[in-house]
Amino acid sequence: MKTIHLFLALIGLALFQSGFAQKLVYERFDGYIGNGTAIQMNLTHQDSVYFGNYFLKAKDSVTGVEITGYQFIEVEGLRKGNTLVLDEFDGRGAHFKAEISLDKEELNGYWQDGAGRERLPFNMRESFPEGSMKFRYMQSDAQGRLFEMSKKPFMDIQLACPIPDFTKHAGKVEDAVNDQIASLFYNENFPTRNIRHGLIVYKDELIAAYRAKNEAIFNKENIDAFNWRKKQEVRIIFNYGNILSLGMNNTAYSGGKRATVQEKYRVVSLKDGREIQLEDVFDTTNMPKLSSLIEEKIREIYQLNDSILLSKAGFFMDSIPVSTNYFITNAGICFVYNYFEIAGFENGIIRIPLSKEFLRELSSHSCTEIAELWY
Repeated sequence: MKTIHLFLALIGLALFQSGFAQKLVYERFDGYIGNGTAIQMNLTHQDSVYFGNYFLKAKDSVTGVEITGYQFIEVEGLRKGNTLVLDEFDGRGAHFKAEISLDKEELNGYWQDGAGRERLPFNMRESFPEGSMKFRYMQSDAQGRLFEMSKKPFMDIQLACPIPDFTKHAGKVEDAVNDQIASLFYNENFPTRNIRHGLIVYKDELIAAYRAKNEAIFNKENIDAFNWRKKQEVRIIFNYGNILSLGMNNTAYSGGKRATVQEKYRVVSLKDGREIQLEDVFDTTNMPKLSSLIEEKIREIYQLNDSILLSKAGFFMDSIPVSTNYFITNAGICFVYNYFEIAGFENGIIRIPLSKEFLRELSSHSCTEIAELWY
């Protein structure tokens, strides 16, 4: 898991060079794989580069054991002509190979496991059923010199944020969802929730703040240390069953060996546009048990037996707190810990997924959207 996210961070840094010459497009697909297993897929693409995730209920391709609930697996890949290849990021080497229809609303092809022993056909069509929402992306970018006295250092800023497609939907829910996305993308004190106009203002404020911080100490003999690259983008993680899970990736680089990367998540009801808080999902008296489940999952991921203290295995503490940074899917909930929250840099951004089957006894049952999705 940690290797995957370090790899993705390096990819994100490399993609700074490409700019936002092409628009980001979000698509959501429903369909079937194999002998009729339902599959859902969220894909965002910029020209030929695709990334996203899929959900399905299936057997483990290695052990053959029936998996309860839904799997959540991330994918990323490239399109060449009308052929799209998506690699899975679960460490097993499986991939999808699909032909995209001319109207780009249908994917047909096969899924291949990493060992090459199993191949399953699939068919998916773009779909936004009731309880989901269609989105389009607003983007803004800037490249050029940072300080007037020199052609270098340079800046490369890329900002991208989805908004509800008001041509397909129009109403108070869409306005409320738009406000939630703006609140996630900007800081809480930002003066506008108009994402289109706000991107321009926000970009100008970022540039002004960087210049104010660094112009006085700028040294032409150390130009590379002032080069500034920033990529801030909100992605749609889950969009179904009146639950919208959003994830913001904020990557910045200004010299040195590594970029600064942070992930921030928000869960929104598509019934009324409110943010779904942790206390809406779980009985607060069960937080110690939830913390124990997180610790158990960490031990499973890192292959640590119960006799080893987490503080002796690279973590900052022995008892892991319940993160307020999480996303929800029909597979369950995933708690996210950014760099240096619970462990050192070498562990990367840590994601702890918990299956809904293990969470039902802890649920508060007060959130109707979660009740409809998990039960």
